[in-house]
Amino acid sequence: MKHFSRGSVTLTAVIFIFVSLLMTTSYLKYAMSAGVMQKYRFEETKALYLAETGINVEALPVLPKVTSPMLVISDDVQFRNMGTYSDVYCSTFTDNMGQTIFMARGKGTSYFKNTMGQPVSIVREANLQMIPESFAHFMYFTESEEPGGGPGLGSYVSFGGSDILEGKVHTNGQMQMSNWGCPDFTNARVAAAQGIAYNNCDPDQWLSANDEAEEISFPPNNAHQRAIENADYVFTADDLLFQSSGRDTLIMTEIEFVDNGFMISQWAYQIPPIGAEGPPPTTFRWDLDTAPNLLNDMRIAFDAPWDTLTGLYFTDTLFIDNEDVDGNDISNVLADYEVGDTISVFAADPDSNKNWFGVITDISTNVSGAIFTISNLMQSFENGFVDAEEVILSFLASPDNTIPFNRFANYHSHLNDGWSLCDTSGFHHFDFDIPPGGPDIMPSTMYYAGEQTVIYVRNGQVRVKGSVDGQYTIVTDKNT
Repeated sequence: MKHFSRGSVTLTAVIFIFVSLLMTTSYLKYAMSAGVMQKYRFEETKALYLAETGINVEALPVLPKVTSPMLVISDDVQFRNMGTYSDVYCSTFTDNMGQTIFMARGKGTSYFKNTMGQPVSIVREANLQMIPESFAHFMYFTESEEPGGGPGLGSYVSFGGSDILEGKVHTNGQMQMSNWGCPDFTNARVAAAQGIAYNNCDPDQWLSANDEAEEISFPPNNAHQRAIENADYVFTADDLLFQSSGRDTLIMTEIEFVDNGFMISQWAYQIPPIGAEGPPPTTFRWDLDTAPNLLNDMRIAFDAPWDTLTGLYFTDTLFIDNEDVDGNDISNVLADYEVGDTISVFAADPDSNKNWFGVITDISTNVSGAIFTISNLMQSFENGFVDAEEVILSFLASPDNTIPFNRFANYHSHLNDGWSLCDTSGFHHFDFDIPPGGPDIMPSTMYYAGEQTVIYVRNGQVRVKGSVDGQYTIVTDKNT
């Protein structure tokens, strides 16, 4: 008996083989395409790195010195057989905050062959922006809170009820709040490296303030000293010149920038008001005791308490210890006071409005201090001095009006009422013209200079004028 069977094994096998070949071909094509894409991405990244290399090698060394747009390099530069960089360009611009932004760009080219063996190049461009950290980012920035710029400012800066600050507020010193009103720093980011003395302000309202901030150095540490040590030109202005008038004068240095360099001239000058010499201001702590035998160390006191009804001190005697607030022996300072001197006693905190002015009518000194018999001229108090409050004793010299620029209207920013003081925001520096006979210390002298020059004027005032041709740094000392 015969059996017959029918089927499609051969046809099925052929179809299966065909489909397998098709899938294999598709996979190989995909694999080759993926490899090409991966190769392209690799070369693309390499071209970008080559562009950044061009910026690092060619642009960064010159970028800080750029004052106008410049093409540093245009031709292709081979880099380690990896490709080339070219078209490195530097420029600057000033933003709306007044700070200079440094920019650089460059191109990188990577070369390779495709799957057909044909050469291919990929070009990519990289850009760089350098934005220096500067004071422009701060609303308020100080190295310390010591005052400066005028008379009667006390020993520290304090913020009171009329002060409103916003933005970044930073001090490398200690921030002081006034005993008479708190400032409004609601919209400020406050940071103090040496803490905050809140005084009558509520610390709970200052929880966002950073009273343990890191110190910020602008410019970097010891940059000032480094500039002095590497100065190209040094001009001495700290000699005291004894004149026939019997007064010591200072030296004014004038720098006039001209083409290819600068001119220097120096002459003698004095800052008004010029009056009788006297002892320097001295800081003490206030003592509520009104008898000399009860006076504590480093203290000063009147012989009468503050009268709460009239808001005045009815006093005719001032007791002074022979040590200041820092414990320094100031016996020699007290010995410089004379009968007839005009003196003032005022609070170190400039916001407190506590001032007394008078004339010394008699002086008694001993090993523990001095007793001044005084005559009141004027006093202004919102409240009396409090125990241990910092108080300054100051000598007030009468100006010599025979000197033209010493006249009242030429150096005061207030009425001549006998007791007002110059505001801290008033003018306190005077740039005097060259004497009629010309500079008497150093005649105008030409100095030729390159594009980057450091000029150091040691311990003296400086006037600057002219058109700058190049880059100059003028360095002076802290207290000039």
